[in-house]
Amino acid sequence: MRKVVFQSDDISELQGRTGKLSIGDKEFETPLYLPIINLMTGPPPVFRQGGIWKNIKIKLIQEEKTDPFMTQILHFLDFSISKSQLENWLKKTLDEWIEEKANYSPTIFADSGGFKLLFYEGIDTSKYDISPIPEDILELQLDFGCDVFASLDYPITHDLVSNEKQERRKKTIQNSLKTLDLMINKEKKRAKEKLILLPVHGYNFDSSFNFTKTMLNEIKSNGYEDISFGLAIGSLVPLSMSQDYKRIIDIVAGTLYGLKEHDNFEHANIPIHAFGVSSMGMPILAAMGVDSFDSASYANGARNLSYKNEFNDGATKFYKLKKLECNCKYCQELKDGGLERAKEILKGKPMIKHEFDGRMINKSEIYALIACHNYEKTKNSMERVKKAIKEGNLIETLIELYSKDDSKDKLDKYLHPMSNYYKSLLPKLKNYSTLSLLDFDNSKSIDKIPLKKIDNIKSISSKSSESKSLSHTPEDYNVFNTLYKPSNARILLFTSCSKQKPYSSSKTVETIKDVLSNLPNPNEVEIIILSGLYGPVPLKHDNKEPLKTYDYKLNESNEKMMNEIKSRTIKFLTRFGDEFENIVAYLTSKPYRIVMNEVKNESDSLKLLPKDPNNRDIREFYRKENLSYLEKQLKNLLEE
Repeated sequence: MRKVVFQSDDISELQGRTGKLSIGDKEFETPLYLPIINLMTGPPPVFRQGGIWKNIKIKLIQEEKTDPFMTQILHFLDFSISKSQLENWLKKTLDEWIEEKANYSPTIFADSGGFKLLFYEGIDTSKYDISPIPEDILELQLDFGCDVFASLDYPITHDLVSNEKQERRKKTIQNSLKTLDLMINKEKKRAKEKLILLPVHGYNFDSSFNFTKTMLNEIKSNGYEDISFGLAIGSLVPLSMSQDYKRIIDIVAGTLYGLKEHDNFEHANIPIHAFGVSSMGMPILAAMGVDSFDSASYANGARNLSYKNEFNDGATKFYKLKKLECNCKYCQELKDGGLERAKEILKGKPMIKHEFDGRMINKSEIYALIACHNYEKTKNSMERVKKAIKEGNLIETLIELYSKDDSKDKLDKYLHPMSNYYKSLLPKLKNYSTLSLLDFDNSKSIDKIPLKKIDNIKSISSKSSESKSLSHTPEDYNVFNTLYKPSNARILLFTSCSKQKPYSSSKTVETIKDVLSNLPNPNEVEIIILSGLYGPVPLKHDNKEPLKTYDYKLNESNEKMMNEIKSRTIKFLTRFGDEFENIVAYLTSKPYRIVMNEVKNESDSLKLLPKDPNNRDIREFYRKENLSYLEKQLKNLLEE
C-alpha cells in the first residue's frame, strides 16, 4: 500500500530540511508552498465561474499549470452550489475536470473542512447528505480525487476553556484513527497511492508536544504504522504571524520535538505540513523543519488590494503604487493595460465590462492579477529558502530576509524568540540584532534537546486566558428574556457583531462610535449588535456572561441559523421598532446583508447601508466613503 514515499534529510539545528515527496509517478521537492485554489465556484466545468477565482484558475491552472496545490474540501459551500450541481461535479474527479480543459492532471492536496464544520461557523451540510464524520469527509475527498488529504479535526484556540480543549484534542485523535482504519479496510482500493495528513492541535509547546506523542502512540498500538501518513499542524489559521509569532513558534516546536522524541517512527520519512501559514511565517517554519505549507494569503491580500513588494518590504496598497517595479508576467499585463487605468477599473462598479489593454474585462481580473503577482513573490521567497537549505546558509538567508538597513524589528521579533529552542542562532544574531548583548546573554536557550531533558523547555508565548467556549447555543441569550427597554434615542442603529468581546472594545464598535461622535448628540442613536448566534443584542448588554464568552461566526450556508437570526430581528422590530423615529442598519458582511435584506422586506422603515457596497465583506465596513455616507444619513435623519 506504500505507494506514497517521503524521504528527507534529518531535521538539523535550524537549517531546515529538504526532501522528496513521491506520489505515484510524480516527485516534488520540499519545502513545498501550496497555494489554496477554489475550484468549484459554480456549476462545472472548472473555468466557468468564480469572479476573482475564475481568473486565478485561468492563470494558475490553465496557463501556469500549477502542481501541486491545495483546495479546501468544503469551499463549494461559499459559492452557493446546489446539491444537483455538486452531484454534477462528482461525475468526475477534480483532476479529470482540469485535464479536460487545461491538458494536465495536477496533484491535489485537501484539508478536512474541520474549521468550517467543527469550529465556530457551525455549517449545516445535511442538504448535501454530508455529515461531520470521518466517513463522509473521506468519501468526499476520495470522490474529488484528492491525492493528499487530512482527517477530520476539531480546531482549538488558546483561549478556549480547558475542558473543551481536551475534548476536541481527544476527538481529533479518534477521527484520525477512524480515517486510517477506513483507508486500510473499507476504502483500501481507492485510498491506494494516497497520503493522509493527521492533524496536530496545540496552543503552546507542551500541548502540541503531548498531542504528537499521543497520536503516534495510538498509531503504533493500533498497527497503522505501515500506512503512508504525515502530520499536519493545525490551530495556526486564526493566529497572525505579526501578533502571535511566539505562540506559532511554540506550537510548531512542540510538534517537531514530539516527533523526534518517538523511537518507533523514522521522522525523516514523515512529512510535516502546516495549515494556513502566511508568507511571512513560511521561511521561519521551514527553518524549523516544516516540509509544506498552504496559504490563501496571496488571494486574500489581493482582495484587500495589498500588493507584495520584496519579502522584507512587506506590501503596498495598490492605489498608492506610483509604478510597477516587478517584472513578473502578471505585472506585465498590468503595465500593458496601464497602472492608472487598472486603479480606475477597481474603483468602478462590479459586474460590468471595462476596457483594458484593448479588450473588455471584469474588475475581478485586476484583482486576480494582483493575487497572482503575490503568489509569485511568495513562491520566489520559498525557492530562495529551499536553495539556502541546500547550500547550508539558511540562517544567514533568514537574517537577510527579515532585516533591512533601516529597520531590524522583524529580525528581533521573529528570530530572537526562536533561540529558546535553537542555541546556534544566538551568536549569529548578535552581529545583526538591535537587541543588547545582555538580552542575549540572559536568554535561556538550549542545545538540541536530549529527550530526557524535554521537561526543561518552557513555552515562550504568554499564558492562555481561557475564556471562550464553543458550546454556547442561541438559547444562552435571548433579548426577549431580558428586561431590555429602548433608550430615549431617536435612531436605532444595527451593526454586526465582532470576534472581539465585549463588543464595546471591538474595532467595529469603536468605528461606529467615531462616526456618532460627529453628530450633534451621539446619544440620539442607540446601537444594537446583530449577533450571528443570538440575534439582536443591545450594546449595553455586552458584559453579560454568554455575550463575552461565545465564539461563533455566521455563515450564509447555515440556513437554520440564518432563519433564526432573521426571525429574532423581525420580532425585535415588531416589539420595539415603534419606540424609534428611524431604523438604520450598517452591515457589510455577506450573511448579515442577506439576513437584513430579508428583514427589510418585512419592514419598510428599515434603511440598509451601505446602499450598494462594492463587496459584501468587512473591508467595506471600514471604507471611508461608506462611513462618511453613514454619518451623512444619520445627520439628515436627526435634522428631520
